[in-house]
Amino acid sequence: VPHSHDPVEESPALLGILAMLRRRKGLLIFGLLVGLGAGTLYFFQAKRIYRSEVLILVERKDAAQVASGTERGDFERNAMNEDMLSTQMEIFRSRRVVTDAIAAGGLDSLPSIVAEKKETEDAADYIIDQLSVTRGGEGQAKTAHVLCVRFECVSREDADKVLDALVQSYRKFLGDTFQVTSQEAVKLITEAEQRLEKELKGAEDEYQRFCEANSLLVTEDSTTNLAQESLQKVEQELNESRLRYANAKSRLAVIDEKLKAPDADKHTDAELLALLSADEIARISVFVDATRPGVPSEKITMSMPERQENERARKSTLLDLRLREKQLMQDYGDGHPKVKDIRAQIELAESLLDERATESDAPNQTEKLTPAKLLDAYRKSLENDLAALDLEIADLALQAEVLLREAEKVSGHQVRAKMLKDDVARRQRLYDVVVGRVRDIRLIDQYGGYLTEVISPVQSAQKFVSPILWLALSLGSVGGLCFGFGLAYLVDYADRTFRSPEEVRRTLRLPLMGHVPALPAEPRKSRRKKNANPASSIDHSVVTFHYPQSWEAESFRGLRTSVTFAGRGASHRIIQVTSPNPGDGKTTITANLAVALAQAGKRVLLVDCDLRNPRVHKMFGLENKLGVSDCLAGDAEPFDAIQATEVDKLWVMPRGSLPPNPSELLTSECFVQFLQTIRQQYDCVLLDSPPVLAVSDPCIVAPRADGVLLVIKTAKNGIVPAVRAREMLASLEAQVIGVVVNRCEGRPSDEYGRHVTGVYGYVYGKEYYSEKVNSKAPVASS
Repeated sequence: VPHSHDPVEESPALLGILAMLRRRKGLLIFGLLVGLGAGTLYFFQAKRIYRSEVLILVERKDAAQVASGTERGDFERNAMNEDMLSTQMEIFRSRRVVTDAIAAGGLDSLPSIVAEKKETEDAADYIIDQLSVTRGGEGQAKTAHVLCVRFECVSREDADKVLDALVQSYRKFLGDTFQVTSQEAVKLITEAEQRLEKELKGAEDEYQRFCEANSLLVTEDSTTNLAQESLQKVEQELNESRLRYANAKSRLAVIDEKLKAPDADKHTDAELLALLSADEIARISVFVDATRPGVPSEKITMSMPERQENERARKSTLLDLRLREKQLMQDYGDGHPKVKDIRAQIELAESLLDERATESDAPNQTEKLTPAKLLDAYRKSLENDLAALDLEIADLALQAEVLLREAEKVSGHQVRAKMLKDDVARRQRLYDVVVGRVRDIRLIDQYGGYLTEVISPVQSAQKFVSPILWLALSLGSVGGLCFGFGLAYLVDYADRTFRSPEEVRRTLRLPLMGHVPALPAEPRKSRRKKNANPASSIDHSVVTFHYPQSWEAESFRGLRTSVTFAGRGASHRIIQVTSPNPGDGKTTITANLAVALAQAGKRVLLVDCDLRNPRVHKMFGLENKLGVSDCLAGDAEPFDAIQATEVDKLWVMPRGSLPPNPSELLTSECFVQFLQTIRQQYDCVLLDSPPVLAVSDPCIVAPRADGVLLVIKTAKNGIVPAVRAREMLASLEAQVIGVVVNRCEGRPSDEYGRHVTGVYGYVYGKEYYSEKVNSKAPVASS
């Protein structure tokens, strides 16, 4: 069910084009016929073109293969042949080859060339335009390395002469050009070889003299800077000495700080030994033993690795035990069991050391090596080390400074030597290339060049190759279809007729309430048998009454549903039905809608508000004595003018007497009171009013109705009248609830049907008439 706020869906562009082609298919057929005719005319009127053809085998003599003694691979050989064929194609079509052929064969005097070439072009330009050079053959020989040359002309004989002259000129050009080019190349390359040889010799001599003058050690790849290498070694030794000096100085500072402290005399032996490592203790022990009297030389030089390792391990163990004793005393106190236990271990270690000392010579037993002596001896050794390292660092720094100056000097010479060596290498590479080119060119002079062979002589065309009948007809058909399509588009664009209900909705921007199909002007025989009320006086076009099971009646029931739901939430009891132009079938649609509403159980009143050309009483077979005009004039009561119909719950109020002033009656206050009176008695009131663009009556009724239904006939009404009607109703602030699309052609007696093409008129001689095509007689008189 359409609603006034539903979005409008645009039809796809492709469907619109297909619909246009379906409507204008006659223009497409016309364009196709025109194209076929033009193609046929062209085929018989165009000049006949003949083609001559020749195949030429072009092979390059591979001098590089002779020089290297190796055979090229398939890929490399194919790539070379492709490039070579592309070059040969351009050479064959070149202006020089064509000009030589014209001069040798007198081609510019041939009748066909003289007649066909333009006045502004010469014979060479004409021949090049008509000449075609491609590679390969046909069928399975598409990849063959041959040139296929074709020439097209209006004369068979002239085409053969031109092509033969071109082949001879091409072969002559290859031979002459190669010979001259080879001789010139050999001369130039030889001169370059001699010049480069002299330059290379001079560069080598200069490089050798420079290296000898600057004492550079020349290796295979480069020169060596000996001073730089010596400088690196000295700097490495200097860094190591400075590191040892800093280490010894820091150790001495730590010992002095410990000994000069205020509580220095309170330090235990363990604390003093903690300042020394095991290696330092072993080193000092050797020095102390050397100062003792009576110690044998073997004792002094404890150089055996096993004995040294054992002594070092025992002393290190004792030192670790004393350090642990000190830590435990700080943590637990003097009487803790762990402290007593570690002291027992220290006594055991000292007893073992005493046993080892007993085994030594007697002089060793008389003097014990105390921690204080060890520390004092180690301090003196550090002072001696610092003095020696001071002298060593000064000497190394002096050596490094001298070597640095020498290395910088040699480095500059080394850069210059590298430049000279690179220049020699560059000249050597260039010389090698030139020597190779000389060898290749000499081989090319003997084995190079091109081998050209005509493998298929010039073949004359027995049949013309242009024009082609099927091609002319195909192009003509395509052009004709394009012409027909363009013509159809222009005609369709200029046509301002509604083509579909969707177009009505998009153009008017109103909901589509229903779509009524075309109704037959007269009932068919097959339908007469299905008439539910054959003896009824109601017109046969009221299909909802006569043929309630038909699909036309179903469309009116759909319209009934749309009208019913459109009125939800608003009071739509009084609905006016109008149209832009006469002949839109609004009276037929109003009558069928009234019957459909009555069949749904609603109390319906159909009022004929067309005071100029009434039709409602004829549709239902009623009298037209009393009606709307009589009620508005005060000559009758509304309910006296209402007549019952054959349809249950449907009443009709005809027009009544012909009024002299229909617009004034509808404008009066009596019409408003009349609507208020009938509104209270019926569920739905339908007002059948005249077309909007014909007279002003519907514009008077529209603001007083609860809603307006606008009937549009797509097969006849134009877009402009429909838009004008929509704008007029909108300017009156009428409540247009939707559009009904009608394709009904009406019946012969229908005043608004296909036989009515006139407009409403009113003559103030109390004579009311409708102008028609076939009749201008008055239809009623007061």
